[in-house]
Amino acid sequence: MIKFFRKIRFDLMEKNKTGKYLKYAIGEIILVVIGILIALQINNWNEIRKAKLNENSIYKNMLVDVKTEESLLKGLLSDYKIHSDAYHQIYSESIGEAPSDSTSLFYNYLMWNTIYDYKVSQKYTPVLSEIKNDKIINIINSKLYLETVDKQAKSQFNVFKNETLLSFCIDHGIYNSNTVFNQEKYKFEPLYNNNIVHFKRLTSQYGSLEFDQLLVNLKIRSSWAIENLEKLIENNNKLKKALEKILDKN
Repeated sequence: MIKFFRKIRFDLMEKNKTGKYLKYAIGEIILVVIGILIALQINNWNEIRKAKLNENSIYKNMLVDVKTEESLLKGLLSDYKIHSDAYHQIYSESIGEAPSDSTSLFYNYLMWNTIYDYKVSQKYTPVLSEIKNDKIINIINSKLYLETVDKQAKSQFNVFKNETLLSFCIDHGIYNSNTVFNQEKYKFEPLYNNNIVHFKRLTSQYGSLEFDQLLVNLKIRSSWAIENLEKLIENNNKLKKALEKILDKN
């Protein structure tokens, strides 16, 4: 093809047809420019197609992770509610409105705390720029904000239990050393599944101002954590539905 155009140029020059040659040269330039533009457009279409495929791949993977995280968050919410139920039960016992049960595992919730992280935001925040859907971006940004608040609630809950409450339990001998050391060596599960609180020492604190204030703090901090987890679960549900809607269209 190049040789064909070159031959035409030579013929026009040899026949001294300058005007026709200039017209031909301009036409050839225009054809070249059009060819370049077409090539650029095709390349642009390919890049858009690749970006779209990549975005859909992100959505598919994110949907799987959101469903997994949803189960995790619901489990954590249930765990926090058990904590809260335990504090209500212990407070009711302390004011004489509920009977005490020395075998109850509720008392162990005076020491256990909750550890978890947010998998979806950790995994997908680095690729947020590759997501073009405004609704998905807005939901993820809301999720990031809720996670920031939830981290504060979780941190305050755990710090209070690990420092203030732990010190109180140690100072008053609340942990039952005999029960702890009579469990299987090197195993944590027996400690979790047995009441390791010294019942008499614990109940001796019932009605004291210090213990009452500890329960107040546990109630407040667990309630804040529960409320934030509920909002996170609601946000995750919105994200799940939005992702499913997008993928159903593709």
